[in-house]
Amino acid sequence: RRHNLRVSELMLANERMWRSDTDTRDGLLRIWRAMQDCVNSGLKAEGILPGGLNVQRRAARLHRNLLEIGKPNVIGSTLSAMEWVNLYALAVNEENAAGGRMVTAPTNGAAGIVPAVLHYYMRFNPDA
Repeated sequence: RRHNLRVSELMLANERMWRSDTDTRDGLLRIWRAMQDCVNSGLKAEGILPGGLNVQRRAARLHRNLLEIGKPNVIGSTLSAMEWVNLYALAVNEENAAGGRMVTAPTNGAAGIVPAVLHYYMRFNPDA
């Protein structure tokens, strides 16, 4: 509050201590691409997850089911919106369980929800 900065402005000012704005944005875009790749891989992969527990992947089937229903027409808090966010998080978690590439930000435990929310926002918000 002392400097009247938004959180995003404060974070960018902090990053400027270490790297240029261009390097920061390039790094963020690399992370975002990795998140997108992880979600997309998880939406396509089928079969049994490795590890010997015979856990069946579910994201690809759920994705097909949601595509049949159609995309939500609002970005608000609808059941349909939550189904899509949950699907994207599941896709990431399955990729993690399969040893695929993922982004562990901010933590490995939250590695599914951060890309899921971003993926949903970018896909369904017309102003994104």
